[in-house]
Amino acid sequence: MARIKKALVTGAAGGIGSEICVRLALKGVSLVVCDINQAGLDALVAKLGSNPVDTFVADVVDHEGLEKTLLEVAAKHPDIDLLVLNAGIDKPQRAEKFDWRLGKLHFDINTTANYVFLSVFIPRFIKQGGGHVTTLISLGGLLGCPYEHAYNGSKAALRMIIDGYRAELVDRNITFTSVLPGYIKTPMAVDNAFNVKSYMTVEYAAEKIVNGTMQRVPYLKFPFMSWFQIVLLNLLPLGLRHKMLRKEMDQKF
Repeated sequence: MARIKKALVTGAAGGIGSEICVRLALKGVSLVVCDINQAGLDALVAKLGSNPVDTFVADVVDHEGLEKTLLEVAAKHPDIDLLVLNAGIDKPQRAEKFDWRLGKLHFDINTTANYVFLSVFIPRFIKQGGGHVTTLISLGGLLGCPYEHAYNGSKAALRMIIDGYRAELVDRNITFTSVLPGYIKTPMAVDNAFNVKSYMTVEYAAEKIVNGTMQRVPYLKFPFMSWFQIVLLNLLPLGLRHKMLRKEMDQKF
């Protein structure tokens, strides 16, 4: 399998996205990075020092505008051979106060925006004879949880999208890494609705993600015990599962 040379990373201005960029650069991968936060991108460029990096600002909610921008990026960087789809949102809501607009925003960012990236770059990967896609999903995409309806639903949809692409392109030298992590210490995770007892550091998570990407591992589910607990929860009778899930949620929601 060819060595990865140039990556496009979304949500790169901070948190896990920025750490992924740092570790890709250490492995000699050139970077094209995307975020809505110009100041954060500037800080990343400064952090990367002499490593090759190109930045562009995009609002991933504006899908038509995003497609136009990505076509320009793809023309400028025809040698991109890795997508790291990291940008996301998690804003929990109670059912009695649920705003469908915020629910839709989760799908706009977590699901449809990634479809736009894939629609631009997968045909190019096919034409150039290969490529790799790493997608930040979530262990939440394996289980329905109170208050997290939109987040878990949008991540489950994204998981199915990638699984479908993987099955369709298995003989086209295009590979996929689906990343399903537990709690990573980022602002998005801290604001979620779970009663979190411990977090992984962004450094630890980014190292696992980049190593798995370079090895083209199909699925990364970590930490193991968090994944295993979800497997067990899905095997329980509904009444018991719901009771246990409610105990795991932060009551402020």
